[in-house]
Amino acid sequence: GYSGTFPDCPATLCTVVDCNFRGLPVTGSNKVDGCNCTCFGGAYWTGPTCNVCPRNYEQATCTACAEGYSPLPNCPLQCTIPANCSDHATAVTGDTDTGCSCTCKN
Repeated sequence: GYSGTFPDCPATLCTVVDCNFRGLPVTGSNKVDGCNCTCFGGAYWTGPTCNVCPRNYEQATCTACAEGYSPLPNCPLQCTIPANCSDHATAVTGDTDTGCSCTCKN
């Protein structure tokens, strides 16, 4: 629908444009109350208008893990020697979801 007085009659129903072309508006949403969208699969956009990319995903397209995070689909933060082994290790494996395993220095 539209609202206002001619010739200024803006659309009141949310469209795919309001969802940043990343989702479809939920039935009943309107621009007055704010749009709520269901984001498309294939990327990890969130938020009411599919405009938020969580920090663990690359920000340009939100389709891959950001540097330091892997693997898809959850992209947990990878363990590092300084952050997870107090800088007292020669190697580290794992991520923040599964846990870190440090090979301590002798």
